[in-house]
Amino acid sequence: AKIAEEAKAEAKKLHWMHCPKCGMELTEIEYRGVQVDNCFSCGGMFLDAGEAEKILGFEEPGAFNKMFGYFIGKD
Repeated sequence: AKIAEEAKAEAKKLHWMHCPKCGMELTEIEYRGVQVDNCFSCGGMFLDAGEAEKILGFEEPGAFNKMFGYFIGKD
C-alpha cells in the first residue's frame, strides 16, 4: 500500500498543472471571476468541475453538462 501511495504521489508531481494535450505547464488566469487553467503553448483552456456554470452564469449545478448533453443527443 505504501508503494502505491508513493507511486500516486510521484505521478501527481509529474502531471500536476501540466496540459493534458501537449504536456507543457499550465498557468492559472482569471476569467469572469474563475481561475481557468491555460496552456500558452497549445492554447488549451481547462475548467474544473462547476467552473463552466460559473462563467456562463448558470445557477443550477450541472446545468452546463445538461445543456451540452442536449446538443450531442444525450439528454
